Amino acid sequence: MKKLFIVLLVVAVATSSLFAFSGTSLGFSQGLVNTSFVASYDWENFGVQGDVGLPLIYSTVGAIGAIAEKASGESEKEINILDFILPGAHVGAYWRAIKGEHFGWNLGLGGSFQSYFVENKIRIWGFASITSGLQYRFNDKFAIGLDTSVPIALPLSLISEDAAKYTCFYFVDGESKPADIAVILFGAVYYGINELARVNFKWSL
Repeated sequence: MKKLFIVLLVVAVATSSLFAFSGTSLGFSQGLVNTSFVASYDWENFGVQGDVGLPLIYSTVGAIGAIAEKASGESEKEINILDFILPGAHVGAYWRAIKGEHFGWNLGLGGSFQSYFVENKIRIWGFASITSGLQYRFNDKFAIGLDTSVPIALPLSLISEDAAKYTCFYFVDGESKPADIAVILFGAVYYGINELARVNFKWSL
């Protein structure tokens, strides 16, 4: 658990180092699971973006449901806060394929991880992914966008199961395990779902 938060702290510090440069944008994004803080930095034709967040909506709904079941006697399971608050993150680099006055489109590569808690163990799936992002800029300061990522393991597994394994990792409480193709596909589909669509709102510094 401590290692996970150290990694998140390093990501936050690395991201904050961009703040001193023009071309930096800050904001937040909402995926199908996570609500995240997002930061990006654009050069002329390329850029980088990262976000880290928590499953706030899922956590709120899940916690309310668990408390209601506990109160009604439908469930005897102990409520563990780790069931609802473990984070996920994404970082990537992209090519600014379209750079219009208001409309833009980015294409790139990235990496994501999503953590969760089950059977008293923290588990993390991480994936290399193909990324795409649409952006509409209202003015010099404010933009709204839609980002999507597809784990490379999904199309690559159709060609080579061994090659697909090198595009993801599976971590369980202090040890990294080699993932078989079933674990890869389960993680890519179920825990990669947050990356399928992320709406973001960003303000330029």
